[in-house]
Amino acid sequence: MQKISELKKEHLIYNHIIYDNEAERHLAKHAHPLMEIIYVLSGEISYTIEDKKFIARPGDLILIKPYSYHYFTIVSSEDYEKIGILFPISAVNIIDLSFDNFLLLPCMQGRIRDIFDKVDFYFHNCPQQIFESLLLALASEILTNISLFHRQQVITSHNPVHPLIERAINYINENLFSINTLKELANRLSVSEGYLKVLFTEQMKIPPKKYITEKKMLMAKSMIKDGVPPTQVSIQCGFSNYVTFYRLYLKTFQINPLSDYKT
Repeated sequence: MQKISELKKEHLIYNHIIYDNEAERHLAKHAHPLMEIIYVLSGEISYTIEDKKFIARPGDLILIKPYSYHYFTIVSSEDYEKIGILFPISAVNIIDLSFDNFLLLPCMQGRIRDIFDKVDFYFHNCPQQIFESLLLALASEILTNISLFHRQQVITSHNPVHPLIERAINYINENLFSINTLKELANRLSVSEGYLKVLFTEQMKIPPKKYITEKKMLMAKSMIKDGVPPTQVSIQCGFSNYVTFYRLYLKTFQINPLSDYKT
């Protein structure tokens, strides 16, 4: 993996990275509380976002909603080069971007492609504080362009994951704060725990229990950051006692919930 440029803060990330096939194997399958824009510069990539799979090629823009689990696989012999911007939805102007978990748009040429050229230029030629302001402004400009001028170009075709996994993900998302065990999920889907665990891990590259736990903790962190007391978040997230929630939060984020509440 080669990093061309990178800015990494808690609520604002920019990177220009080249991945080879070897680097791909070491990347974690993940979700985060930030909106993510990815622009593919080279390579052909298979992206899995929640219960959808699709192929992204050079010139494609991918928009991923917060808390959506996603990962990619390089499917061509060429290295995968991309520009990524991650930011809180509240930090940009959004007119209308109603979509499920992701959006795929071809942008080989035109205004949106030009914006990504500007991002790299500003990164290398502006002080960091000014670059951060410009980055958010450009992210807002990208979203505005999609909403006003490119909605008809959005690619809607995709290859879904296994139907059972699609049902599992939908159930988890709808019952995130009440579901606690793999057994409950398996019973709901009328399959064995062992079969569900193997199929889910194969399709999503993460065990179902870990998927549920990490997604729940990401939501908990967001609530605490928004000013909800940790004890209240613990109850809302379905934990029977605060000690269990506290330990899991600390294990997940390497910081205790009270520290996040105070920041």
